[in-house]
Amino acid sequence: MKKAEKQLFLDVIRARFVSEKPPSAAEIARIEDYVAQRGRILLLRKLMGKEVAELTAGSESSATKNLVASLSRQLDQAERQSHSLAEKLGLLSV
Repeated sequence: MKKAEKQLFLDVIRARFVSEKPPSAAEIARIEDYVAQRGRILLLRKLMGKEVAELTAGSESSATKNLVASLSRQLDQAERQSHSLAEKLGLLSV
C-alpha cells in the first residue's frame, strides 16, 4: 500500500473503533478492498483529467475520445463499488 492508502486504512479502522463498532477479522479484507478502490478512483480521475485536457485543447483523436469514455465507465463502476463497500462497513451515515 502507498502511504496515502495506509493512512486511509488506519482512518477507517479508527473510525470504526470510535463508533464502537470495531471491525471483525473478516471485515479487514473488505476494508482493504475499500482502500484499494479509493486508490483506483484517484488514479482514474488523474488519467481522466489528462485526457480531458487534451480534448479541451482541441484534440480530435478518436483514440483519446474512446479512452475518455472507457475511463468514465471505469470511474463510475469504481465509485459505485467504493460507495457500496463504505455502506457495508458503516462508513456512511444515512
